[in-house]
Amino acid sequence: MKFYLASRFEDRAELFPLRDALVALGHEVTSRWLHEPEESVRRLDLWPGIAQMDLDDIDACDVFIVVVNKDRPSLRGGLHFETGYALGKGKRVWLLGDQTNIFHYLPYPQINRGFRTMGDVMRILRACMPMAGPC
Repeated sequence: MKFYLASRFEDRAELFPLRDALVALGHEVTSRWLHEPEESVRRLDLWPGIAQMDLDDIDACDVFIVVVNKDRPSLRGGLHFETGYALGKGKRVWLLGDQTNIFHYLPYPQINRGFRTMGDVMRILRACMPMAGPC
């Protein structure tokens, strides 16, 4: 399966273990933003290209995982926009962490809110490995 990982830009390093575990299980992570240099968030001239890259990467995923921490709110809101975009595209959305946005409460069947830790995500993925289809 192909996964897009979303979080605050400042927290991207916390996603590296999940990214690496997904790849080790044979999955693909489409989130190229994880490799963007720190200065890219300060360069407004780069934002349109980065935003389009993010949307293209979401389009390419099967599952959109958004990591939300109520104690570290998103100030720019990119992860919330991306979540809405993924929902609009009919992607499965796995909410890892806290429900902090009104849209996290939508009664959509493609939203899975059962993940409190990255370990929860990995347990589901390991359980799905024998299955031919997506989780």
